Amino acid sequence: MSGYSSDMTIPPEPEVRRVEGVKPSESAPPAPRAQRGRARDRAESAVVRIIATCGGVGIVTAVAAILGSQDVSAWLIGLISSLLTLLLVALLWVRTPARRSRV
Repeated sequence: MSGYSSDMTIPPEPEVRRVEGVKPSESAPPAPRAQRGRARDRAESAVVRIIATCGGVGIVTAVAAILGSQDVSAWLIGLISSLLTLLLVALLWVRTPARRSRV
């Protein structure tokens, strides 16, 4: 034999100290996200979306102004502007998911 024991035991788990009258879940500090209120999360999300929507409107307005200065037909400017607006709004709503209420 080679000097190793054939009995392979698993070391015991370290003992956890428990405080009388306190549940383990109460002793852990809350997650930073849990400290903020739901109303603030919803308001913050709404403000971010409004600001992003205003930015999208500004981009579309700039594109329409550039097209107008290049003697492009008005119907084509309207079509390009509306399609670009739909694209930007779709990207905005996909990138910033709405918060769902936790029941």
